[in-house]
Amino acid sequence: MPIYFWAFAVALIVSLVVMPFVILLAKKTGAMDAPNARKVHKKPVPRIGGA
Repeated sequence: MPIYFWAFAVALIVSLVVMPFVILLAKKTGAMDAPNARKVHKKPVPRIGGA
């Protein structure tokens, strides 16, 4: 298989494993973005963790 497939697979697995811990860290440290009139989201979302 091409190396691109393995790079994608490893990145996907790492992201799926690490993201719940990053969200938990954001909740514990208060790095949450609260909704207001100018924002689209309806509940608080983490500010950290990537795009």
